[in-house]
Amino acid sequence: FRILNISIILLMGCTLFPLKGQTGTMIPDLVSLDSARAVSLLKRAEKQVEKDSLDQASILASESLQLSMRSNLKETEVSALILIADIYSRLDQSGDAIPYYLRVAEIFETNRDFVSLTGIYEKEGDYGI
Repeated sequence: FRILNISIILLMGCTLFPLKGQTGTMIPDLVSLDSARAVSLLKRAEKQVEKDSLDQASILASESLQLSMRSNLKETEVSALILIADIYSRLDQSGDAIPYYLRVAEIFETNRDFVSLTGIYEKEGDYGI
């Protein structure tokens, strides 16, 4: 019974006085770590594409995409999305590339970047998507 009371008091204390990062927002140090890792993974993925190691590149680009989305790094997110879509297209799996290109188009449209939006639609057309 005594342990239960202590646990309840500790739980109440944590909800009344949030600890660093407890509010649901990411701790800035973790965000910057994720940001740096997302960029690093993307660069490694691009190098794997150059080596024609598309499976490994896809894995790295997907990890980069997840981290960049979590860190709200739109430029890295767009680059990872395009790289993943390009990998699918190179593997003759253009249908699997569509959701990635559509997400890129959505980001460009939201940012009112119509020049880049036109470019992504041209790229989709190049691949017959």
